[in-house]
Amino acid sequence: MWGNTPYPLERNNGNVTHHDIYVSLEHYGYPLISHVPLEQGRVLPVETLVLEILDKTTHIREAEGIPIILSRTGVSPKTLTANARRRGLTRKTGYICELALRLFEETGITENREELKTAADELYPHNEDEEIALVQGLPAELVEHFRQNDYLERKWGIVGCVDYSSIKKLLKKR
Repeated sequence: MWGNTPYPLERNNGNVTHHDIYVSLEHYGYPLISHVPLEQGRVLPVETLVLEILDKTTHIREAEGIPIILSRTGVSPKTLTANARRRGLTRKTGYICELALRLFEETGITENREELKTAADELYPHNEDEEIALVQGLPAELVEHFRQNDYLERKWGIVGCVDYSSIKKLLKKR
């Protein structure tokens, strides 16, 4: 009825819902238009929001919002890395932290750099060889289209699937 979303629309046993993701994205400064009414959403801690998106998203725009959120909101490296390991998101979390750091350097943002560097350093090295896409469920042709084949992608074994120039423009506007 409401389109496809990787998150449940209704809260059940305290799970994170589609409403929570979009309300939290807006709260942390990255509003997205949703096809689902968001009145029932709650704001998630930034670490939970980042990991939920990395774990479940099938939408590139949600993943592109993570560096924007990290530029505006402090993150606990200890909480982020512990939960990333527990949820099996070591590579995705390390990659997104280093991607945010790179974008911050290119745009002159100084906030939260040390926290992101600490998190990335704690998550590396990983011991997985298979390359994965940052965003799930994308057709292989689209994943190949987004492949940068740069140092970060090779280091973390991730195909970023995000538009760097779009994120940089948003960071410069902040």
